[in-house]
Amino acid sequence: MTTTIPQDTVAWRKIVLWLLFGVWIGSIFFGLIYLSVWGAVSSAGSACKPDGSFSPFFDDDNWWSRAGFFQITLRVWPRLSFTQAKFIDVACDLVIGRGGQGLIGYISWKVFANFIAVSMQRKPVSYRTYHAVFIRQESSFLTVYRLLCKHGVSTVLGSRVATVFMATTLCWILAFPTLTSAMTGYTANTEPFVRDISERSNYKPFQAFDIVAYTLRNSNRVNLTEPYFVRYRFDLGSPAEYGFRKETEAESKWDDKMLPSPLLYIDAFYIPPKIAPDLYGHDWWDSAYDWTDPIGRQFPFRNKSETRFVSGNQFYPLEYVRENGRCQPVAEEYGWGFSFLQLQVSMVVLLVWSVGVYIMWLHSNFNLPLTKYDEVPKDWACVMHMAATLSRDLKAQGLDAEAVTDRQLKTLISELGDGGSISFGAELEHDAVIGIWRAIGRWVNMERWWTLASGLHICVVIAAILLHLLGRRVVGFFVLSCLSCFSVYFVMALGNTKLIVFLLPVYWIALLFEGLRVSSVI
Repeated sequence: MTTTIPQDTVAWRKIVLWLLFGVWIGSIFFGLIYLSVWGAVSSAGSACKPDGSFSPFFDDDNWWSRAGFFQITLRVWPRLSFTQAKFIDVACDLVIGRGGQGLIGYISWKVFANFIAVSMQRKPVSYRTYHAVFIRQESSFLTVYRLLCKHGVSTVLGSRVATVFMATTLCWILAFPTLTSAMTGYTANTEPFVRDISERSNYKPFQAFDIVAYTLRNSNRVNLTEPYFVRYRFDLGSPAEYGFRKETEAESKWDDKMLPSPLLYIDAFYIPPKIAPDLYGHDWWDSAYDWTDPIGRQFPFRNKSETRFVSGNQFYPLEYVRENGRCQPVAEEYGWGFSFLQLQVSMVVLLVWSVGVYIMWLHSNFNLPLTKYDEVPKDWACVMHMAATLSRDLKAQGLDAEAVTDRQLKTLISELGDGGSISFGAELEHDAVIGIWRAIGRWVNMERWWTLASGLHICVVIAAILLHLLGRRVVGFFVLSCLSCFSVYFVMALGNTKLIVFLLPVYWIALLFEGLRVSSVI
């Protein structure tokens, strides 16, 4: 009895599948772009590196460094108790590790089975390969061997790329829980300390130290110790107003007090390029960092080794801070997160797997209607088909299928040419199977509205991410882009082309105005 699925059910099923696929691919793209840009402009924000070493410069911690491949460099929950950190770590291993392995394995095997079934129309496979692909469906090294062996899938697919992709996917599925466990973890939190220069037995928190922004050489004119070191956290407008190392005969102002000529003599040690705009004003960015000594010394403020620190009334050279800085663990405080590099690699692998599986699904989707089967036989139907084929071969050998033992059956299969031969026996209605690239071309032509909407939406999301990283407020921009995407998907799934033509211009005009508004507001 044939069951007809209502068209409304098909439409809603298409909506859900497209929505899930769009969210999945969009999330991977979003994560890759956001993490890549964020990793290039961000630092850990602490003097304690992931490996527990001390560095007085926050931007020394490079997330892209190979040394941090197995380190927890991206902390999601920075302050947890041991119980909380352990619970999150175990839950991640179970949900993401084991659950992800099961989901990826289920999707992969379904797509692989359909892909191989279409390829079997040209050439049958051996019994062992059929059993591994259509009945057992287990990710193991034995399965990989059977796919790559002499009489395996490689001879049927006729494509080394497809064969290698399937074998690599199975190995990846097998190692997925281990890779997830290596990518995530928890570490004890640490706090930076520096040995007091006056009391060597005492350590001071590094938070009590400030980098010297600039120095007043003639500070006795304003009743301060000479020289006077101005910290970053103080008002730093003087260099932008009076410049460096000038003895010009002119009045100056300090702390709302007017001073007679000459100007205050302002000097500096090292000006970090990332902090210079906040210290000396945006107009002084180039002149402060690229300032040249009139005597002829080129760029005196670029030498990082000239950095000086101050804590209380004590002056600390950079060498002393580096040699006497320590990171001490905080009692009963942990952080849980990811390895930044491993997370990037995992997302790239997920993207490659998603695209590869989708291409194989397209190939199967266009070629299955060419056969007498509406779908590939599954589960018990595969068992019955294999049993019928084996019975036929046993009968040809003069053996009774019900009297043959398991050992005899294995021996017989091994002795058969090419390990036996089995196919679904469906004849193609056309001369040849449609190739992968031809299938992709047909799909793009059939689903051009979906493709256009998805491509434009991805561009908008990328623009929103970049604007966000540049400090713009993009909430309305991002919400409008999501609404346009989901609305167009919904209407297209219902098959209303006229409404699509109306919705697309409306949404994109709204996005254009929102983008222009956002680009001018910080």
